[in-house]
Amino acid sequence: MNTNMSDLSPVYVASNCEEQVSLLSKTESSFKKHFHVTEKNPSESKKPRVTLTIAMKKEICRKKAENPYLKNIEIAAEYKIGESTVSEILKAKDRWLAVDESQANAKRERKSYFPIIEESVAM
Repeated sequence: MNTNMSDLSPVYVASNCEEQVSLLSKTESSFKKHFHVTEKNPSESKKPRVTLTIAMKKEICRKKAENPYLKNIEIAAEYKIGESTVSEILKAKDRWLAVDESQANAKRERKSYFPIIEESVAM
């Protein structure tokens, strides 16, 4: 059976191994070309997780207040975080600027289950 590969429909089943490899490589390359597939190593595409302290979030808010023309992407690059993270921090800037220095090194704000009791103990 002498058939030209260009005459074949995609449903064609190749009769030998060489034809199968040739057909697969042509299909794969045209698929990648059509859909702009990029091959990435999954470990390279993930950024390392960065945990910001409350002091760092406060500093981000101050920097943006001092220099409003500073772009969020520039701040993100400086702290190695995402641009959306910077936007979320700046949305809540009143909250971060109101934090006192005793909580500045904390990484999370934890709400008290019993605020009245803790307030009376702190006095």
